[in-house]
Amino acid sequence: MNDDVEKGGRCIPGRLFCQRQAMPLPQRRRLPGQIVAAQQIVGSPMTTMECRVQLAIGSVAEAVGVNPAFSPSPRQEAGMKSLAQQMSFYQRYHRSARNRLTHFFGVPMIILAVMQALALLPLGPSGLNVAHVTVLVLLTYYFLLDVPLALAMTAFFAVLLAITQHLATLSWPWALSVFGVLFVGGWIVQLVGHHFEGRKPALLDNVFQIFIAPMFLMAEVFFHFGYKPGLQRRVQELAAQSA
Repeated sequence: MNDDVEKGGRCIPGRLFCQRQAMPLPQRRRLPGQIVAAQQIVGSPMTTMECRVQLAIGSVAEAVGVNPAFSPSPRQEAGMKSLAQQMSFYQRYHRSARNRLTHFFGVPMIILAVMQALALLPLGPSGLNVAHVTVLVLLTYYFLLDVPLALAMTAFFAVLLAITQHLATLSWPWALSVFGVLFVGGWIVQLVGHHFEGRKPALLDNVFQIFIAPMFLMAEVFFHFGYKPGLQRRVQELAAQSA
């Protein structure tokens, strides 16, 4: 794995930069200057915890003969906006504290209702269903955006999948009633929140925001407890620039 890669005149830090972040400060100062400069060229650096997670993943991957790329390819970069950019778009539609509070109830209700419906579509005799595959694809995308937040989202979806399995044991009338309460009730809660906001939902301008909403709420929890302050500042800066 290359220590740093030059792509289109932009230096992308790789393993050496992550190793630098995980080192004590006195050891960092003795490293070559180009590794330190990579942080300034790229912009938003990874946190120490994120680097350690990346290094652990890289070590395991190399042990089994896989060479993971810490930096996305140019095609990936062109096709996927940064997490801060996507969250700043979402935040512009959710500035009211009352609106954000309603989403902590409405979004999980809607997600659970959709997962309940997708769980009714089996994928052969394996016991898997469309809900499992959908969650796997979504979590893969989240891990590409941010590892710590994706780990938290993994726990969140694990709980929802467990609830979905329980709902699958209900009779059709009860299952349909639960779906209706969750789906319709979730959207009513969402619309009440946007009434407080005085602005339409973000997905009406960008339907892809429906996938960012769960990640945004998890990030809000992180921000509340003082985690990922750099991401919080970046999201606020981008949202203010577009106001």
